[in-house]
Amino acid sequence: MPEEAPKPILLRDKYRISRVVEIAEEPCSVPSLLSAVDRLFGSPNYRPPMLPAVAVRVLHIAKTPEVTFKKVVEVVESDPLFAASVLKLASSPIYSRGAPITSIQQALLHLGLHALSDLCVEAALNARLFRVPGFEVPLEVVRKHSVAVAHCARLLARKACKPAESAFSLGLLHEAGLAVGIVTLNTHSLWPRRFEPAQVWPVLLASRWEVTRRLVNVWHLPKDMGDELVALHRRNIAFNEVRAALVVADSMATHLGFGVGPEGEYVEDEAVGAAREMLGLEEAELQEVAEAATELLDSIF
Repeated sequence: MPEEAPKPILLRDKYRISRVVEIAEEPCSVPSLLSAVDRLFGSPNYRPPMLPAVAVRVLHIAKTPEVTFKKVVEVVESDPLFAASVLKLASSPIYSRGAPITSIQQALLHLGLHALSDLCVEAALNARLFRVPGFEVPLEVVRKHSVAVAHCARLLARKACKPAESAFSLGLLHEAGLAVGIVTLNTHSLWPRRFEPAQVWPVLLASRWEVTRRLVNVWHLPKDMGDELVALHRRNIAFNEVRAALVVADSMATHLGFGVGPEGEYVEDEAVGAAREMLGLEEAELQEVAEAATELLDSIF
């Protein structure tokens, strides 16, 4: 009797979106949503969900060759509440690996500068972008997807021996436009009528690239990170190594059940194939990364 073919790893229950959100009286469309985003960003009485200034400063100084550990610690500790959030993440088993971490300096020595800057981005997004009362379910979909892509991108870059310094932070930030679109829909003065998220989700997905482009300017991200986020969503342009890792990570995270479609569906396109070629990983190596990502994400979620 022939052996049964091994089952693929990439199986997981889909995380369905089922909450009610607000929507305009006019039919929701990409132009109407982008117009609402622009009105919000331009209103003197409104600021889009901002990354804490300290997190943006850390991203900038992490790219400065002569920066000292003392300077990094001073910047993070200048905002005690933010520092506490970073320290909480650094102390979690996934990062501490059993080592006691009780200060930002210890976290920096244990993790290194780039890993600490990644934690700053994660703490910033958790505090500011993924917390909108009444929108917990769709925002949790986006958060889990972003975290999954970040970890998959880091694992893929390391497996392929490619530069991985910015892969994690870019993975966390790459769907920020989708989250801000949800925040925009929660602005009752613009969207007075109720609607099912599943019905408006395609509009959010279609508009998230343009919202991300707007956010890059508003957040004053380092130029190279902003350029990468904008380029990542223009999938017809040439890849570099980090962008390739992110594209493959996006497809891998979706296969693992952390997609952002209405029911987490996944459609592979030519860009994923081109990105895999650039990484130079064999199918067995991709499977090894998927297994490691599955174990890691199970421990997080």
